[in-house]
Amino acid sequence: MWNDESLLHDRSATSGTQTMLAAAIGVPAAQWKGTPHQTSDDVATAVEAASLSKDTADKAIGILAADYIDSRNLRAQVRVLAFQDTSQRCAVYPDSTATSHDKQNVRDGHYPIWSPLHLLYKVDQLGNPVNSTSRQTVLDIVGYLSGTKELPNGVKLIDVYAQSGLIPECAMHVTRTKDGGNIVPNESSSPCSCLFEAKATGVTTCKPCRVQG
Repeated sequence: MWNDESLLHDRSATSGTQTMLAAAIGVPAAQWKGTPHQTSDDVATAVEAASLSKDTADKAIGILAADYIDSRNLRAQVRVLAFQDTSQRCAVYPDSTATSHDKQNVRDGHYPIWSPLHLLYKVDQLGNPVNSTSRQTVLDIVGYLSGTKELPNGVKLIDVYAQSGLIPECAMHVTRTKDGGNIVPNESSSPCSCLFEAKATGVTTCKPCRVQG
């Protein structure tokens, strides 16, 4: 079905999404066939354009990160495909179902295509940002994303993650040391899995703790 290279919409070898997929399927990111695009917006536009014609709708496929699709409410415009790893007997979605937003299969290790967000900045020998004019800005951003600094205007970081299709580390039950690497159990010192489910889906099966006086 997907044998027309003009309708295979990918990114580049420097794309994080393509790098994650490459590690999962064992095909180097620089050796993909298809039509390369500079941004996720370009991929989404190309896939949606292909859906307008019956002749191209079923022949087009593209790569987009789950958080891109969810943060832009694109599930009605693009069909999210399940992925089956070589060791799996069936394909799974990032979420527990095709329509849910719980990212359950990512969090418990069934869906293997995921990676942490990397934030890089230059530091001096003491570990401080080298550009003094932007030092506090860098420290603020690091604090916001790591959860050690409160977001402005009372915004909660876990709300931002849940609404954007991202997963906070405290909600992950698994971890790995590199893209495509072995998945191993993860225990957070401050788990937030139940809270994340409630924020992302509006419900949770978790039962509240009862503290005895």
